[in-house]
Amino acid sequence: MERTLQPKSYYAGLDEAIALLNFGVDKAWLFHVFDRNVPVNLALNYTKYMKKLAEMTMIGYISVIGETAELQSPPAANPLLEEEEFQKLRKIS
Repeated sequence: MERTLQPKSYYAGLDEAIALLNFGVDKAWLFHVFDRNVPVNLALNYTKYMKKLAEMTMIGYISVIGETAELQSPPAANPLLEEEEFQKLRKIS
Protein backbone atom coordinates (compact mmCIF):
# COMPACT_ATOMS: atom_id res chain seq x y z
CA MET A 1 0.00 0.00 0.00
CA GLU A 2 1.43 3.36 -1.03
CA ARG A 3 1.37 6.09 1.58
CA THR A 4 1.08 9.71 0.59
CA LEU A 5 2.19 12.61 2.71
CA GLN A 6 -0.49 15.08 3.62
CA PRO A 7 0.47 18.58 4.70
CA LYS A 8 -0.71 19.23 8.23
CA SER A 9 -2.20 22.50 9.30
CA TYR A 10 -0.51 24.07 12.29
CA TYR A 11 -3.96 24.72 13.69
CA ALA A 12 -7.12 22.66 13.44
CA GLY A 13 -10.70 23.09 14.53
CA LEU A 14 -11.39 25.89 16.97
CA ASP A 15 -7.72 26.92 16.97
CA GLU A 16 -7.78 27.37 13.21
CA ALA A 17 -10.95 29.49 13.32
CA ILE A 18 -9.39 31.73 15.97
CA ALA A 19 -6.11 31.96 14.03
CA LEU A 20 -8.00 33.17 10.95
CA LEU A 21 -9.04 36.25 12.89
CA ASN A 22 -5.36 37.25 12.97
CA PHE A 23 -5.50 37.55 9.18
CA GLY A 24 -8.16 40.25 9.47
CA VAL A 25 -11.32 38.40 8.46
CA ASP A 26 -14.50 40.07 9.68
CA LYS A 27 -15.92 36.91 11.23
CA ALA A 28 -14.88 33.26 11.53
CA TRP A 29 -16.94 30.08 11.64
CA LEU A 30 -16.42 26.53 12.78
CA PHE A 31 -18.54 23.82 11.19
CA HIS A 32 -18.76 20.26 12.46
CA VAL A 33 -20.38 17.84 10.03
CA PHE A 34 -20.86 14.45 11.60
CA ASP A 35 -20.79 11.33 9.45
CA ARG A 36 -23.92 9.18 9.54
CA ASN A 37 -21.87 6.45 11.24
CA VAL A 38 -21.30 8.63 14.32
CA PRO A 39 -23.87 7.79 16.98
CA VAL A 40 -26.31 10.68 17.43
CA ASN A 41 -25.79 10.78 21.21
CA LEU A 42 -22.04 11.16 20.74
CA ALA A 43 -22.50 13.93 18.18
CA LEU A 44 -24.99 15.76 20.42
CA ASN A 45 -22.69 15.57 23.45
CA TYR A 46 -19.70 16.76 21.45
CA THR A 47 -21.76 19.62 20.01
CA LYS A 48 -22.94 20.64 23.49
CA TYR A 49 -19.38 21.08 24.74
CA MET A 50 -18.14 22.76 21.57
CA LYS A 51 -21.03 25.22 21.80
CA LYS A 52 -19.88 26.18 25.30
CA LEU A 53 -16.35 26.77 24.02
CA ALA A 54 -17.54 28.72 20.99
CA GLU A 55 -19.66 30.97 23.20
CA MET A 56 -16.48 31.97 25.05
CA THR A 57 -14.95 33.19 21.78
CA MET A 58 -16.06 35.32 18.86
CA ILE A 59 -16.27 32.24 16.60
CA GLY A 60 -19.58 31.21 15.05
CA TYR A 61 -20.39 27.51 15.41
CA ILE A 62 -22.68 25.30 13.33
CA SER A 63 -23.14 21.57 13.71
CA VAL A 64 -24.61 19.21 11.15
CA ILE A 65 -25.94 15.93 12.52
CA GLY A 66 -27.61 13.71 9.95
CA GLU A 67 -29.60 16.07 7.77
CA THR A 68 -30.05 18.73 10.42
CA ALA A 69 -27.84 21.82 10.41
CA GLU A 70 -28.14 23.93 13.52
CA LEU A 71 -26.65 27.27 14.48
CA GLN A 72 -25.11 26.69 17.88
CA SER A 73 -23.46 30.06 18.44
CA PRO A 74 -23.48 33.14 16.20
CA PRO A 75 -20.17 34.82 15.39
CA ALA A 76 -19.19 38.17 16.81
CA ALA A 77 -17.25 40.80 14.90
CA ASN A 78 -13.48 40.39 14.98
CA PRO A 79 -12.28 42.64 17.84
CA LEU A 80 -8.81 42.87 16.30
CA LEU A 81 -10.22 44.96 13.46
CA GLU A 82 -10.44 47.89 15.87
CA GLU A 83 -6.67 47.81 16.34
CA GLU A 84 -4.79 50.62 14.62
CA GLU A 85 -2.45 48.20 12.76
CA PHE A 86 -5.35 46.30 11.22
CA GLN A 87 -6.99 49.54 10.12
CA LYS A 88 -3.75 50.61 8.42
CA LEU A 89 -3.49 47.25 6.63
CA ARG A 90 -7.05 47.51 5.36
CA LYS A 91 -6.32 50.94 3.87
CA ILE A 92 -3.31 49.50 2.01
CA SER A 93 -5.16 46.58 0.42
